[in-house]
Amino acid sequence: MITTDVAREIAMAYGDQVLFPEQALIEVPEADTRRFPGWDGPVLVISIENQGVCAWGVPLDQANPAVLVGGDVVLRTGCPRGTTVYSPDVTAFVAARRWDVSCLERI
Repeated sequence: MITTDVAREIAMAYGDQVLFPEQALIEVPEADTRRFPGWDGPVLVISIENQGVCAWGVPLDQANPAVLVGGDVVLRTGCPRGTTVYSPDVTAFVAARRWDVSCLERI
């Protein structure tokens, strides 16, 4: 579960802008500007990368949702990446970000 304290903790690693749970921003496929290009259903935005290039979110049209990463990301080939699964679920997402924070604190 992502509480306000957990959201702030996992955002520390990279200085992300925390949205959820303090703010509920839901992106719908009909939006003019897409944080999750190519995703067919609504996505609850969890956080936005510190420079606004990508965002993490949870699709609201799935029973056991993965965490997505999407944004203005381009592959080395020059093709847009679109949206992809970042972690299999919210628990794995929080664990990975906590791991990142612990590693970066040692530098």
